[in-house]
Amino acid sequence: MYKHDFAQRLKDLSITLDLLLRDFTERYDLKVGMKYRVVENGNYFDGYFERYETGFYGTGIDVWVSFYKQKIDGTPSKLKTGTFISNIKDIYESPF
Repeated sequence: MYKHDFAQRLKDLSITLDLLLRDFTERYDLKVGMKYRVVENGNYFDGYFERYETGFYGTGIDVWVSFYKQKIDGTPSKLKTGTFISNIKDIYESPF
């Protein structure tokens, strides 16, 4: 019974998430190590794209988009920041 075939259900969910992340990556032309400005709900931050982290947060599945912070000299820091995909309004290559 599909209801109790958790491995298959996770596989199906993984396929859906993979397609979503491919579309998101393509839409914003994200590349690991590139610098971007991320706009979310009236705020923004600059960072270097690192990776996605998918998980169950609160009441549902969301994807955390992880970035390395920027040092004062403009190079990537070892410190991270990020936001959930559901909060992102726009991402573009940072001109700064």
